[in-house]
Amino acid sequence: MGWRAWLLVGGLFSATMGQRFADIAFALHAVQLGSSAFLAAVLLASAIPGLLFGLVGGVVADRSPRWWWWPLGLTLQAGVFLTLARLDAPWHLVAGVAVSSTIGAVLGPVGSKLLGSLARGHENRAARANTAATGTAAVLGTALGGVSFALGSRGTLLAVTGCALLVLALCGAVAHHRGSVTTERAASDAGAWVGFRRLASPAVFGTAGTLCVVGVVLGTSVEAVSGVFVLTGFVGVGEAGYGFAVASWAAGIVAGGALFGGLAPHRLSMPLSAVGMGAMIALPAVVAVPWAAVASFGVGGVCNGVFNTALATAIWTRVAPSEHGRAWAAFRWTVTYCLLAGYVAGALAGTGGARLLVLTSGGAAALAGAAFLAVRVRDGRGHPPAPSTDSVSGTTAPGLRRHG
Repeated sequence: MGWRAWLLVGGLFSATMGQRFADIAFALHAVQLGSSAFLAAVLLASAIPGLLFGLVGGVVADRSPRWWWWPLGLTLQAGVFLTLARLDAPWHLVAGVAVSSTIGAVLGPVGSKLLGSLARGHENRAARANTAATGTAAVLGTALGGVSFALGSRGTLLAVTGCALLVLALCGAVAHHRGSVTTERAASDAGAWVGFRRLASPAVFGTAGTLCVVGVVLGTSVEAVSGVFVLTGFVGVGEAGYGFAVASWAAGIVAGGALFGGLAPHRLSMPLSAVGMGAMIALPAVVAVPWAAVASFGVGGVCNGVFNTALATAIWTRVAPSEHGRAWAAFRWTVTYCLLAGYVAGALAGTGGARLLVLTSGGAAALAGAAFLAVRVRDGRGHPPAPSTDSVSGTTAPGLRRHG
């Protein structure tokens, strides 16, 4: 993996920390306002543009991306957050988040496609590095964001977010070089929905694998809303214990990507890690032991790190490079849709139904992983599915011959 790929990973580390600063800023500002509606509006403003324009972003990334498009988009996003740092009206903040999210939806897949192109032949190493870097940034960003808000203000955190996006814009501009991104050379099979067909193909995830991804994302999103009530209520870890549990999961993601990410290319790594994640999500809803809950979150985080690494490796190595943008756009669209569904389910369940919802979502994720595991074991006894071919050239794209 060359220096350009490492530079881009560093930029993604910076941007992830900045985004966590923004998340903390909006959450704590909602507490100051005493308005859950404000936080809900921010979450919707950040998610809906992805559903509306995310697939367009995949087409943009695949067809003819210019090297300056993504850095320019990141610079515009940075400008939005730097402007929001000086504004106070809630509707200004929500509108700014919507504008930034729209830009990210249209140009975001370019970044994922670029990293895969720069790491050609070393996709697993890139996936491990990216998982570990963004996981570390999430831990540091969450911890430092809370301290910074206490010492400073919401405006300070949003200004830091803007500066972090500028760092990624600079890294993206330097990392990109002529010919680094494979573009589509013909209009055949060029629809925005082709990414879904690639992800659901037997060579990538298949139907069982796609359902596994959906189950895992739904499980983690439900836990994000209802898990706090289970841990602080049924388990009784307290506020400090809840913080330790969340930090344990985040630290586990880093460890999973850095220490065990080398296992990700194996065909059983993704379903096994999905089973582990689902079980660790459900465990605190069954066993009311504080230390066991914190430990289960650590193990779940490790599984999450392996799962993320395996997923990224599969997309980069088993989808034609000229379709990477639409494959990543389809994946992000699926994640956004599942997150919204999970958030709504958690909100409707309330505090009284939180334990049952967490148990159900974690169990469903584990069962989805088990079904995927059964399919992978069955296919492993016969002939593994051949990777999809480049729909433009009709030849197997570089890197797609690895069956893992």
